[in-house]
Amino acid sequence: MNKRITSSIIAALMIAGSTSITTFAAMGSGSVVIGNKAFDLTYANNQANANEISSAITAGGEVYIKDFEGNWKNNISESIINANIIPAVTYKNDDGTSNFDAGDKDHMAIITVQSVSPIANKNAIYGANATNVGLPTTVTLKLSDNTTKDVSVTWTSSTYDGTKTATYIFTGVYALPSGVTGTKPAVKVNVVVGVKPNAADIASAKAVDTKIIALPALSALTLANKTGVVAVRNAYASITSAQKLLVTKLSTLVAAEGKIADLQANADEKIAESAVETAVSIAEKSKMNVDVTKANGLIQSVKNATKQAEFSERISNINILDEIVSKGNNTFKLTPYNISLDDFISKEMANTPAASIGGKWLYAATKDGKLGYTSEGNKTWVSSPTNYNSIKNQLTSNINPINLENDPVKIYQFLELNYSDCVSADVLNKMFGENNALSGKGQVFIDAAQKSNVNPLYLAGHSILETGHGTSLLANGGTKKATGEYTYGMPVYNLFGIGAIDSNANGAGTSKAFENGWTDIDSAIYGGAAFISKKYINKGQNTIYKMRWNNLDVDQQYATDVSWANSQTKIIKQYFDLCPEAKLTFDIPVYK
Repeated sequence: MNKRITSSIIAALMIAGSTSITTFAAMGSGSVVIGNKAFDLTYANNQANANEISSAITAGGEVYIKDFEGNWKNNISESIINANIIPAVTYKNDDGTSNFDAGDKDHMAIITVQSVSPIANKNAIYGANATNVGLPTTVTLKLSDNTTKDVSVTWTSSTYDGTKTATYIFTGVYALPSGVTGTKPAVKVNVVVGVKPNAADIASAKAVDTKIIALPALSALTLANKTGVVAVRNAYASITSAQKLLVTKLSTLVAAEGKIADLQANADEKIAESAVETAVSIAEKSKMNVDVTKANGLIQSVKNATKQAEFSERISNINILDEIVSKGNNTFKLTPYNISLDDFISKEMANTPAASIGGKWLYAATKDGKLGYTSEGNKTWVSSPTNYNSIKNQLTSNINPINLENDPVKIYQFLELNYSDCVSADVLNKMFGENNALSGKGQVFIDAAQKSNVNPLYLAGHSILETGHGTSLLANGGTKKATGEYTYGMPVYNLFGIGAIDSNANGAGTSKAFENGWTDIDSAIYGGAAFISKKYINKGQNTIYKMRWNNLDVDQQYATDVSWANSQTKIIKQYFDLCPEAKLTFDIPVYK
C-alpha cells in the first residue's frame, strides 16, 4: 500500500488554505488522517513534526485528507469517500490534542457509575411498617466523569417485620440517569427495629405530639406564636432519645419552625429597611459624609436586593458636603471611633457633666442607682430625674456629630487646631480692640502659637472668650485680698481659664497662674499656648470637639459644661471668616 501523502493533494490543500476555510464536520477542513492518527495540514507540513508524521505512516493504516469543501478523499485515488469510513482518531494541531469518534464525529465520552454513596443505618420504632422507617427517597451516584447525580430510589425487603426487634436489609432499586451506561452498583441499607417501648416512653412521646397538634395551623401561624413553638421544641428536646423515636408529629413542628423563621426574617427585613430609609433620608438632607457612611453601613442589613440597589443609588446621588466644600480650599476627613454614641454618652453621664438650668449650674450625678444632681457651690446630692435627664438631653444634643456637622457654625468644632500661617498680627489686633489686656498682642499670639503648634486664630478666639475681650479679673492681675493687695503679692494672669474650676473660677485660675509664673501678659500667652498644646493639641485632642469630648479618657477633657464647645466655636467661626483664604481641615468623628 502506498504510504505517502501525494504532493498534488497537499498542494491543492495549501492553495485552498490561502483562501477561506469552512468546517463541515467534527474535524476541520485541511485535516489529514493517517491510520488512527489525525493532524491539521499546517501541523502535518511543519518540518518540526516530520518524524511524528513518518512514524504515523510507518504504523500503517489508510490515509485520508479532508479538502476545503469539507469532502473526505482517499489519499491514493483522490476520490471522495463517505465520512462513515473515517476511523476514530487522536487529533493534533498547534493548539493541542483531542479525540474524535469514527465517522468524523465529536468524541462522546462513556459515563458509568463508579459507586453509590453509602447510607447510614436507620433506626425504626417498634411496630413501624416498611413505608415508615424513614429511608431516603434518593441516592447519590458517583460517576466516572467525576460528577455526582441524585436519582430516585425505591426500597424493598423480603424479611422485614416491624414487630420483631432485629436488623433488616433493604435493597434499593434505581434507574441510570440519561447519558450514563454500564452496570448499576447495588445499594443497601440496614434498618434496625427497636425494642417494644414501655408505657412511660409512649406517654412522654404522646405528650409532645399533643403539644405539636395544639399549635395553630401552618397558615394561621404568626410571630405571636413564636414563644409557643419554641416551648414545644424545648419539650421535644427534654425527652429521651428512645422517646423521641416515638414522636409522630415532628415534621409538623419542623414546618411550624420554618414558618416562624420566615415570619421573623420578614419582620427583621421591614425593621432593617425602615432604619436604612431613615439613615438615607438624613444623609440626603444633610449631605454630610458621616451620615452617608452610616447609611452605607446599614444598607448591608437589607436582604432584598432590589431595595439594596435603590438605597445605594440614592446615596450615590448625594452631593456630599457641597455647601461647605464650596467655601475655600477646605479638607474633610472621617475618624472612626471604637465606641458607640450611646456608650460614650453613658461614660460622660458618669463623669457628672454640667448644664445651666434655671440660672444655676447643675451637675448630673447618680446615687444608689437613682438619678439626680449637685449644684455649683453645694455638693449635696438632690434626687431629680427631671434635671438629670435635662442635662443628659443637652449633652446628647451637643455630643452627637449629626447635630453639629450640618450647622455652619458648630461644624467648626471639628476644625483641626494645629499651627497654620493663616492670620496677620494686624488682623488679630483689630479683633482684640483697644484698652484691654489683649490689646496690641497680635504678634505675641502668633509667635506663641507657632512655638507651641497651635492655630493662632483659635488661640486668640479662646482667649477672647475666656477673658471677655480682655476684661476679666484673671486677665487683669487675678484675685486680691480684702486689703486690696494681690493674693500672691503680685499680679498674675490667666488668659485661657486654665484651672479655673466652676466652683471657684477666679481663685483657682489665679492660683494656677501663680503656680506657672504667669506674671505678665506675654508669659500668660506663651504659657497658655504651651499648656493647651501639651495637654490637648499635641496629644491628639486637636479639635474643639476632641478637647471637650475625649472618648478615650473622660477625665482628660477641657471643661464640664456640655455647651462649652458651642460657645468656643461661636467666636472662632467669626474670626476664621476674617481669613477666607485660610486652608481648613475638618476632622469629623464617626461612632460605631
